[in-house]
Amino acid sequence: MLEHVELKITITQAEDGLAAEILLEEECFDIIFTDINLPGMDGIQLLQKWHMLLPNTQWAILSGISDFEYG
Repeated sequence: MLEHVELKITITQAEDGLAAEILLEEECFDIIFTDINLPGMDGIQLLQKWHMLLPNTQWAILSGISDFEYG
């Protein structure tokens, strides 16, 4: 038998990496989806700066860029 579970989901969006950083200072998030290619501070810089400060937050880094190098 399946149990009915109700989830409360709030979606917050930032215009760029710097705006995302302001949100991270103000709110707690369970999961963060970020693009690699963000103006101001890219998604990898955002993750590097914040992942140790938010140990219970899961991160997903996405990109629509077909040709890039990170390493």
